[in-house]
Amino acid sequence: MRGVGVVLPQERVQPMLWIEWRRWRDSDAELAEPWRADGYEERGHGLDVARQIGQSGLDQIRGRKPGWSVHGRSIRDEGTTYHYLPMSSSRGKGRPMADEKALRALLRKLLEWEDAHVGFETAVAGIPPKLRGARPPGAAHSPWQIVEHLRLAQFDMLEFCVNADYEERKWPDDYWPPSAAPPSKAAWDESIAKFLRDRRALQTLAADPKVDLTARIPHGSGQTYLRELVLVADHAAYHVGQLVLTRQLLGIWKTKRG
Repeated sequence: MRGVGVVLPQERVQPMLWIEWRRWRDSDAELAEPWRADGYEERGHGLDVARQIGQSGLDQIRGRKPGWSVHGRSIRDEGTTYHYLPMSSSRGKGRPMADEKALRALLRKLLEWEDAHVGFETAVAGIPPKLRGARPPGAAHSPWQIVEHLRLAQFDMLEFCVNADYEERKWPDDYWPPSAAPPSKAAWDESIAKFLRDRRALQTLAADPKVDLTARIPHGSGQTYLRELVLVADHAAYHVGQLVLTRQLLGIWKTKRG
């Protein structure tokens, strides 16, 4: 039998940011795991569900239930513990939310975006080895410096998302190569290959239904997975544009027309 949930007014929340609250006996907490990817499935032990968004939701629940106290991912009221899961994949009575699938697909595409500008692969293609370390007048960096910076920064953001032992790197030393030119042709090829490899890993992360995009990264200082994925894409778009400009200044960029 399903209990009576605390359902806050729908017009006061943003649907894309909904999470779900579920109640179960503390001894049954492990039953939460099957819901994480597949949405709500009745388990026959009675659940109370309240739907609301993040910290704002906690604040509104506090306002309606002043006696409730918040403890990490649970709230307690008169001895009953209400645990919550970051389930943006469910809405209403636990049905999968099509909006989230669309969001994840968009994030995957955004990481290799070419709808408004050229992508990374196009920007790095066809740069002659002799010009990879060239810094033309008016440019801040050489093609090699931009490509390797893209790789290093993207790897750092991936590590931050997935590595609980992540250690912050030193700026700018650990984010830019020490020289304007690559040490070898192999170094250039390796940098591009690693950038593409790490981008695929980020796309896998974005598509993983077990990852709540709006959840805070446990070892971070408030950053969410969604924020980091958008940051990766935004950072790449900026420096891909910078690389195209550098190629134009070097006279090795042909604009497609038509």
